[in-house]
Amino acid sequence: MDGGAPRRQSGPGDWRGKILQFVREFSRREGHMPSLREIADAVGLTVSTVSYHISAIERDLGDSAW
Repeated sequence: MDGGAPRRQSGPGDWRGKILQFVREFSRREGHMPSLREIADAVGLTVSTVSYHISAIERDLGDSAW
């Protein structure tokens, strides 16, 4: 036993925050939105999982998300 705090698993909100942060930083730097593949590669998820989270972000936050 390592005696440390138990590891917390990542929930949907964690991934969505990482996706939002990446998209905002990429857009600011490059002047356009990243592709789903670029997002997936950056955050370590599959393209289909990123697509799911993007849909949820847009549903929850609308245009203000980006």
